[in-house]
Amino acid sequence: MALPDTLAFMQLLWAVDHGLRSLSKRMHHTLGITGPQRLCLRMLGRTPGAAPSELAAQLHIDRGTLSGILERLVRAGLVRRTADPRDGRRARLELTGALNLDGGGSTTMVAKGHVVNRPSDPVGPRPVSDAIVVTLK
Repeated sequence: MALPDTLAFMQLLWAVDHGLRSLSKRMHHTLGITGPQRLCLRMLGRTPGAAPSELAAQLHIDRGTLSGILERLVRAGLVRRTADPRDGRRARLELTGALNLDGGGSTTMVAKGHVVNRPSDPVGPRPVSDAIVVTLK
């Protein structure tokens, strides 16, 4: 029996959430960092010197949530927090260069059998290192 569209959509969201949480647990076990921590590191790699409030806005999360993520990354030596040279009350964030999470690869998203993004460097497409696949039944 086919589900109503709203219920099918909610089921899909649950499947994506479940998949992301499972992936995050495996990532924590193998890499020592969670999915949200990895995303934070990737965003900081793209926006070095970002303020915590800017990073929270980019990630669409509450600053309080980001604070815990950053605290663990700073303790692990992966992120450095420095005073803003223009306003010492503000912090700026940067990667310490202590890690390379995926060997220079990137994450590609496929929807309905089609690649919807093609991450690349200035020299061309990057190799795909991981993927999340969600299939509706």
